[in-house]
Amino acid sequence: MPGKGKSKFPERLNRIDERLTEIERNRKWLSDKTKINYRTVVRYCNNEAQPRLDKLKTIALVLEVKMCDLINDIEP
Repeated sequence: MPGKGKSKFPERLNRIDERLTEIERNRKWLSDKTKINYRTVVRYCNNEAQPRLDKLKTIALVLEVKMCDLINDIEP
């Protein structure tokens, strides 16, 4: 199919789910703490959607990390 090729972006743009595992918390806990809809948190954790910067800041504060710690690098 034309236009279909390997994306230049990594499969996992954010590390939210990895951080939750590190601190032994779950998605429901994150949803409750951030007041972000549970289904939205699931989509972020599955990398089906990416949080806006204001949401990423809220998540980072709750997870006690810098915002940049939740984002995977994209190599050129």
